[in-house]
Amino acid sequence: MSGSRILVIRYSALGDVVLATSVLEPLRRRFPGARIEWVTSPSAAPLLEGLPGIAAVHRLGKTGWDRPRALAARLRGRFDLAIDLQEKVKSRWLALAAAPRRLYFHRRTPWEALRRCPTATTTGPHWAVRVDTGAGFSFVEGRAAPEGSNQA
Repeated sequence: MSGSRILVIRYSALGDVVLATSVLEPLRRRFPGARIEWVTSPSAAPLLEGLPGIAAVHRLGKTGWDRPRALAARLRGRFDLAIDLQEKVKSRWLALAAAPRRLYFHRRTPWEALRRCPTATTTGPHWAVRVDTGAGFSFVEGRAAPEGSNQA
């Protein structure tokens, strides 16, 4: 996806928007020629504007030119990949409008987190399972290695 266009969506919780900028470096390494743009709230936009690695910042507001429907219309089909780090209906809708390939962040529920907690029977080193999304990204999920395995 050299020369591709990537849209990152994270618009609420100012601190979370700042922390989400940590995806920029890995995206740059994986897609060195990509044009990366960001959707965020009007209050977080000044923090992202001019940040190296972000070509444009789109404000997602509640009224006028920035309202979700208007923004979706402006972004429609302009990107090769949309990365939804917000996990809301509105962000999913924007990602669907913007790009044919989409990655969604999934927060674990408390039940999922508990199911993945190591137990007293879990021993040995840990290994990672890579899941290719078909869009050139891999997600890494930590798991305990089966007993007797040499996987590190």
